[in-house]
Formats: sequence, C-alpha cells, structure tokens
Amino acid sequence: LAARYLPASGPFTDAMLDRWMSTIASDSNQASRRGHCLAIGALPLSAISPKKLPQIISCLLKAIKIIGNKNPMDDAEVRRNAIHGLIELVTRVPIGEDSSVACSLTSSQIGDLKESFLTAMCDYTTDNRGDIGSLVREAAISAFGRLICKLRSYDIQQLQASPNHTLLLSEADIALFIGR
Repeated sequence: LAARYLPASGPFTDAMLDRWMSTIASDSNQASRRGHCLAIGALPLSAISPKKLPQIISCLLKAIKIIGNKNPMDDAEVRRNAIHGLIELVTRVPIGEDSSVACSLTSSQIGDLKESFLTAMCDYTTDNRGDIGSLVREAAISAFGRLICKLRSYDIQQLQASPNHTLLLSEADIALFIGR
C-alpha cells in the first residue's frame, strides 16, 4: 500500500525520513518513537534513497542500544520496535556493494546487525512490570534467525557462482545462535 502512495525516493521522502529519524533519536514521546521505528521498516525500498539507507540502519541500531541509568529515553518497547523495523527493512535489501540495485547492505552493516542482535539477546531490563527485556530478547532472537536465513541464502548463491566467496555467516555465528 505504501509503495502505491509514496513517491519514489527524492526530496520529499528524504525530508520525511529525516523527521522520522530525528523523532526516533530524540523525541521524548515514546509512543511516537515506537511507531516511527515500525514505520521505517514498512517503507518500500523505492522510497529510500541509497544515501539514506546507511543513516536509517545507523538510527535503528542506536535505538536498539540500552541507555540505562533510568534515562527517560530508555524504553524496551522502542528497542523491540527498532529490531522489528530493522529486520523488516534489511530482509528486503540486497547484499553487496556491487548489487544492481542502488540500495544494498555492506559487510560492515551486516556485522553491526549481528552484533546488535546478539547484544539485544542479553537485555534483562526490568521495571515495575517485571522483565521487560524479554520483549527485546524475543524480537532479537527472531530477527537474528531471519538474518541467518538471509545470509545463508546469499552465501549459497555466491558459492555456486564463485567457490572463493568469503562467507558472511560463519559456522561460529551459527553455533553461537543455536548454542553449540
């Protein structure tokens, strides 16, 4: 639906994304931050310019981090929604700088995603509701599983084309995830 009504990437969508990223990074209204995290993940790729993709990924990765010290900007639901928005976005973005599509994930971004999801799996934040970090842990486990599937699929395709391909997903990454 969004692809039908949103214009392709350009000044309008860039300005909209800048406002959304600003809201995620600094708005004190947690509900607004939560919604913007999910909205960015739902955007069609045609609405995201190649120069905005790294900024969006960086913004959502920062939103996943625990701020701590009872900071009012620290919100487990924002972290959970940032994970959901991020994985919804990156599962649709092709991998590799030499991709024929303008927007693509770099190996550095993939490393940052893996690290952030693994860190989020250790979120044991509590408040008056109890273990709210479990919301983040569940989202991170699901997201990391989807990322593994994407990376494994890419690695298989690349190995078939070139046996010298360097794997983006190592056996150690998989063992870490499944607990071996």
